[in-house]
Amino acid sequence: MRRIPWILLLMLLVPHVSSALRLRWSTGSTDLNFTSATRCTLVVQADSAETRLPSEWRLLWVADSLSIQFAAMDSLEACLLDEAQVSRIDAPATPADSAANQITAHFCSDVGSATTALQVVDLPAGGYGKLKVVALNPGDPDSTAVIESNDVTYNGGIAVPYPPAILRATRSHPSTQLRVEAVGVGLATASRVEIAAPDTSWRLALNVTERSDTALTAVAQVAADLPPFVLQVGGESGAVGSVALDADTASALSVQPACVSYMREYDPDGHTYIQPKDFAVVASRDSFHIFYIRKDMRITNND
Repeated sequence: MRRIPWILLLMLLVPHVSSALRLRWSTGSTDLNFTSATRCTLVVQADSAETRLPSEWRLLWVADSLSIQFAAMDSLEACLLDEAQVSRIDAPATPADSAANQITAHFCSDVGSATTALQVVDLPAGGYGKLKVVALNPGDPDSTAVIESNDVTYNGGIAVPYPPAILRATRSHPSTQLRVEAVGVGLATASRVEIAAPDTSWRLALNVTERSDTALTAVAQVAADLPPFVLQVGGESGAVGSVALDADTASALSVQPACVSYMREYDPDGHTYIQPKDFAVVASRDSFHIFYIRKDMRITNND
């Protein structure tokens, strides 16, 4: 049976911090067994030593060919409860989101320090799969530290790796080399790393220079300023993790006075008979390139 990995990006609407996460079904167990289609609830909790949930995390899941569905409560009712609940779910906004099987769920709560969040899930009859939650370490959001919950399963789970997930990405492009750094999970075995237009009208493969399961660095030679683009990381199972990155700012090229001596050749009387012509000047982030044609003045127009 075809196995389909998904990523669910979950965001609380209030600021929170935590260092560890726990995941369970509302029954209290980490495995759920059923024979007919069922609606159940996932419970995401901060570790007992913490008092708040992170402001953003990812719910990763893999399942058999029978897809699972996520549901939202009425937005007004969800926001009046002590436990954070999903008030709205956004469908994929771009082709890149669709390729990554990524949707966004917005949580809200009546309190500013929710320790628990609930996600309603519709599971199909005969289906099986597993889920877990991952997030950046909120105590050091600029590090490569990633926190992960335990797995929860239904109908025994599935022995398929989770898809890659990018939790944070940065880029630098000071010259012609583009450097992209990503933090997430499942990056050590990424089979494909590339950047692409949000509408997938263009794409460019990157060369990986460093990698671990939670961090990845890749580079490419790109002479022009880049418009907004998406970093995409393909996993072993074919699933794709993606994150959007902003456009380049205009290159800060400065004009410096210079004296340039072009190639010239002379006849015995000192007359120039080869001269450059048809100039073109092209800016490339940190430099200019000059293109021209050499004209032999001894050749007549008839030749």
